[in-house]
Amino acid sequence: MSVANAITSLRLCSALDWRQYVESVSLVEQVLQRDPAGAYGRMDFLSRDRQRQAVEELAALTSATRRCGSR
Repeated sequence: MSVANAITSLRLCSALDWRQYVESVSLVEQVLQRDPAGAYGRMDFLSRDRQRQAVEELAALTSATRRCGSR
């Protein structure tokens, strides 16, 4: 039974559009989509993904710096 459930779960995972899922749950994506010039929205997925990752890395560095007490 558990093997059957695992196979069913794997089939579901392979059927999902992961690109769409990532963009639908990303808070960074929601902010970047508000680009007044619309340049972000015209990018292909890989370019948008690189932009999201860069913003997330900067945010992580900023929060790490704040936790250490540096400014």
